[in-house]
Amino acid sequence: MSLSEVGKRLIQETINSDLINNLGNIVHKLIPMLESRQESTILPYLAGNEVEDKYLADLQKLPAEFEKLVEENDIRSAIKLVLNISKEYSSVIEVRKPWELYKNNKTQELANVLFAGTCAIRTVFVLLEPILTTKSKEVYEQMNFTPEQTQLKNINNFEQLLNHKINKSKKLFQKLDVTDPNVNLKPLEQQETKTKEVKDKKAKESSKQSPKEPTKEQAKEPTK
Repeated sequence: MSLSEVGKRLIQETINSDLINNLGNIVHKLIPMLESRQESTILPYLAGNEVEDKYLADLQKLPAEFEKLVEENDIRSAIKLVLNISKEYSSVIEVRKPWELYKNNKTQELANVLFAGTCAIRTVFVLLEPILTTKSKEVYEQMNFTPEQTQLKNINNFEQLLNHKINKSKKLFQKLDVTDPNVNLKPLEQQETKTKEVKDKKAKESSKQSPKEPTKEQAKEPTK
């Protein structure tokens, strides 16, 4: 079974509106700032600011929440949950204004903002790698992530990114086209098939358990 055209369009719209327009913009803003402000280096994080502390705490909860939705066969909600992290980081940028932090020589606060963004990029693309296989690998190369750093079991190990050096920035994102053979929709197709099978099975079991209404002839028969 393949994804319906409606399903494909939904995925395309979701990816283009959330991933490309939000996280894509963050990647394109974050990497140049790391290059020009921190010599392409992820500097150590120092807890103490409520905005970044809360964001990183929410980020650490994300893998478990994502896995729960996947186990419940709610793939689209799982994807939206992951993509929402980009919107939250946009809020961090708006509140913290890293360009002003740099201008005012608040180097540690700037380092915190950029560190949080780096963690977000890794988490999002590791979780979405089964769908955005090619794009995730391009992001890993851009961020110079090692295979160990992109293992699912390690994405909450933020300390792995301390003093990490990224590669030179380049344009990574184009609008997603679900007809592109490089876009891997197979995991979603398999999941949609599984979801349909589960629903069909439940419906069948429910119909067996429901008492059948008596026919007109049976209803007329006197009770013995």
